[in-house]
Amino acid sequence: MAKAGGNPKNLKPPFKKGEVANPRGRPKGSQNRQTVIRDVLGCLFDGKNPFTKETGKYSVAERMIFRQAINAIKDGDLKAVEFLFDGAYGKVTDSAKITLDAEVKTEEHRPRTRAEIREHLKGKGFDVDTRTFIK
Repeated sequence: MAKAGGNPKNLKPPFKKGEVANPRGRPKGSQNRQTVIRDVLGCLFDGKNPFTKETGKYSVAERMIFRQAINAIKDGDLKAVEFLFDGAYGKVTDSAKITLDAEVKTEEHRPRTRAEIREHLKGKGFDVDTRTFIK
């Protein structure tokens, strides 16, 4: 059913079984963006390792990592430090789990409202305003 004021001639029927919207599709052999970027990052250039002072062929990706390391060390660039550590050790996730004590075992003892939960956590050394544990 056409909307009021719409032109019913512009409405197209749904595709028939086996019919596709883009029959020609992407041409065979064409590369997607990810493939092109990987090819560029893998290109080798003559260069010098700034840390070992060895000359050799280094990929664009290696040279980018050298630059990030120099930025992290010399300039104290925290984004560069984060990039390097995330690449080497994986991204850090903040996953603090707050569990209620074992003494809260039964339904009648379990705090039910937000205010009751806040009071319970305050008594256990947790600052509910800053969401941190008090030392």
